[in-house]
Amino acid sequence: MLIRSFHTFRKFLVFVVIFLPHFAISEVSVLFHFNNEEGFKKQDIWSFSILNNSSFSIQCILQIQLNSKDKNQILEVKSKEILLSPGLTSDFNSNIFSSNYRYFGNSISRDFEQSDLLPPNEYKICVSIISKTEPYTLSLDCDFIEIKPHLPIELVYPENKDEIETLYPLLRWTPLIPQDGITYNLMLAPVFGKSSPAEALARNSRFLDITNLTTNFIPYPLDAPKLEYGKYYSWQVIAYKGNIVEGVTDVWKFMPIKSKINLNTESDCYRIISKENNNGNYLFGHTIKFSYDNRSNDYGLNYLILDTKNGNKISNLPEIKLQKGINNIDIDIDDIKGINKKSSYLIEIRNNDLERYTLTFMCPQK
Repeated sequence: MLIRSFHTFRKFLVFVVIFLPHFAISEVSVLFHFNNEEGFKKQDIWSFSILNNSSFSIQCILQIQLNSKDKNQILEVKSKEILLSPGLTSDFNSNIFSSNYRYFGNSISRDFEQSDLLPPNEYKICVSIISKTEPYTLSLDCDFIEIKPHLPIELVYPENKDEIETLYPLLRWTPLIPQDGITYNLMLAPVFGKSSPAEALARNSRFLDITNLTTNFIPYPLDAPKLEYGKYYSWQVIAYKGNIVEGVTDVWKFMPIKSKINLNTESDCYRIISKENNNGNYLFGHTIKFSYDNRSNDYGLNYLILDTKNGNKISNLPEIKLQKGINNIDIDIDDIKGINKKSSYLIEIRNNDLERYTLTFMCPQK
């Protein structure tokens, strides 16, 4: 019986030695939780947790491999010795700086090493958990990540070489996507002689150099140097996240020309608002006057007024009934609470056909 028991015990030892690695593999796993919307940096390669479902602590080394979709090696990381306690381990902050990082000779790897920002592409990342006591891999888990580029930022209005019938244009550009934490720097300068728009912006005194804009539009400020008819002006917008440049537009130029519509605020003229018209800023006295073509035969005007500085909506707007065809609309400013005559505002109209019309207005400071 003793001999038989010994053989049974020996068989059990053999079972433990042979099958423990496989047991450990099934008991340890990597849970990835990458968030690359704001860019993927070197420290983000540690964005995972390790679940140790066994009842004992495990001494191990982590090996992380990052490859591009075409299997080029980008980065290899080897950690110092780590003790994985039973349960979930998520804090690897102490390993970020103590681990060994190896970059490779391809362009993506070099860019990542120099900029600490992974370029847009598709990648595969694998984490190996290697036993410290025995030369075997306890776990090998992989995940795929895709770094998407920002949608490009582009100027919208005034268009390049455009002639506009206003001295107070609503300068607009496409927003950078994603928008979280993005601010804009808008620059505008006069163009003299045969200078290119880029040369004018670099060399000439700027009429505008506005930073930390959070919206993708701004009316030309009343307190800025006045634009002149028949002269070109160059402009550009740069997108930032903190101090990092995230996008740059081309440099465009435009020229104000005298409007065929009389914009004298003391007259009875109405500003025509339509989808085809590049509506600039309208200077008003006590009444906003505009002409609207009710082509969708709406019963009433579906509109809102926004403060262009902060995007706040003006409430308690008067109800405006419409007739089919052309409507000359008068809105008494004194009847609207919240209108500041030192600010500029955007009227947005949407009809039943989901068409959008806009008009920007402001009041000269007294």
